[in-house]
Amino acid sequence: MTDPGPRITPGARVPADVAAEQARLDAAEVWAFIYPVWWTDCPARLKGWFDRVWTAGFAYKPVRLRVARQALVLCTAGYSVAELDASGCHQAMRTTMLTDRIGERARSSEFVVFGGSVLRNGESAGDPDHWAAVKPGIWHGRPSWRGPSDPERPGASGAGPGD
Repeated sequence: MTDPGPRITPGARVPADVAAEQARLDAAEVWAFIYPVWWTDCPARLKGWFDRVWTAGFAYKPVRLRVARQALVLCTAGYSVAELDASGCHQAMRTTMLTDRIGERARSSEFVVFGGSVLRNGESAGDPDHWAAVKPGIWHGRPSWRGPSDPERPGASGAGPGD
């Protein structure tokens, strides 16, 4: 039989930094999680925070975390909420944060996505034709920035690193 590895014991001691985060959560009436969406989830650093701080014996099995009055999740996304809804991603993101991570640890919770990149004139920022007109070369296989040795760059000497 193989060793199943370390077991999580409710009430076990946690590192000092984790205990400090848990104390902050216990002291707060409202939690706010604000982040950019990465692959339909929070960034890895925030996910790692949940993995370290939401420990057995604190956030679950049994819960000793004091229930917050409200949890607020605000995130930015490159896609609009309508696009995220159409793909099913919005509901998946909402479920992960509000049901899986926050759950009954807060009496009420909200999930708000500020989605979609829009240019000043109302066009979508994802429109390659617009960007090609704004900055020639971006969408045609040429670099959008040229180094100091590029002869097409004004003031280029032709002698630079790599020449």
